[in-house]
Amino acid sequence: MLWCFFQADYLLLPCSAWYQYSIWSSVPLLSEIFWYSSGKKLSEVLYTNGTREGKLSNLLKGMKTKTLELNFNGELLQRGFWLYIWEIQTPKKKHLYYVGRTGDSSSINAQSPFNRMGQHLSVKNKGNVLRRHLEGKNIDPETCSFRLIAHGPILKETKTKDEHRKRRDSIAAMEKALADEMAATGYNVINTVSSLKKLNVAKFASVRAAFALHFKKLDGGKKTKDRCV
Repeated sequence: MLWCFFQADYLLLPCSAWYQYSIWSSVPLLSEIFWYSSGKKLSEVLYTNGTREGKLSNLLKGMKTKTLELNFNGELLQRGFWLYIWEIQTPKKKHLYYVGRTGDSSSINAQSPFNRMGQHLSVKNKGNVLRRHLEGKNIDPETCSFRLIAHGPILKETKTKDEHRKRRDSIAAMEKALADEMAATGYNVINTVSSLKKLNVAKFASVRAAFALHFKKLDGGKKTKDRCV
């Protein structure tokens, strides 16, 4: 087992590693190393026997690596019909927005926002619509910051095609209404949502109110508490 020493925090932590080949007779090249730290510079690496290896330390110092953290609520793993809004901050501090939903048009699946999140930013996936929108504007997604606000499940997933279509159409109408409201109140929405389905005005009012907690312009500019839905 490989051990990593973080001088800034005085922590000695085990790391998982995969060995590919040797760059010198006694020290293997580490193709991947996973570690935890406070995000400060990794100063040196120790083996379990306590021997310091300066060459390996210098190798890792030259790597452009960062320790990043992702936190999310486990409820985002729930399947069903959701509405969500992406907030993207570009390197130039410009804010862009993308409005979407779960509930497939080509199947009876209604996946989770978490699953959809990965598809949106995938490199090779027909569902990577958000990535394509950004790259179409010459924006590299890997240079952006992202925030996802999801509301749901508004409707549960169903096993029949007819019921799925009814629920999908209901959510699609709310998706369009939400995108239109976001754009009308001054948010730079980068996608166009189309739907001719009838909107359930009463149900959409509660959806709008939920998102207004995070996007205050939806509430007429009133200050609202920023919290998870």
